[in-house]
Amino acid sequence: MITKYFVEIIASNKQKLVDLQQLELDLFQPSAKTNTDKKEYSIEGLVTLDEVNKLIQSRYKVLVKKSAPTRTPAIEEKSSFQNWKIIAESILSFKPAIKEEKQTSKKVST
Repeated sequence: MITKYFVEIIASNKQKLVDLQQLELDLFQPSAKTNTDKKEYSIEGLVTLDEVNKLIQSRYKVLVKKSAPTRTPAIEEKSSFQNWKIIAESILSFKPAIKEEKQTSKKVST
């Protein structure tokens, strides 16, 4: 079994961050961010020790997090979609009830 580490990969410029796609790493796209103070770009992901070494050789900074998150951005995205679906379904189910209420209130006022 290959051990993967939860890491933050820091690139010195935007192009180097984009170049990470060529390495085919397990990266969490929603975690990509810019640190304007340090002029750095970063992204989180799960990588093996060999991949960490390749990143360091390619002049990326790699910060190994203390522990992997229990909910990765991908899981959060899936969960937020499920929440959206529930909300959307409930909104759709309330539309007829709202129309009925308006019709009822018109009858009472006439």
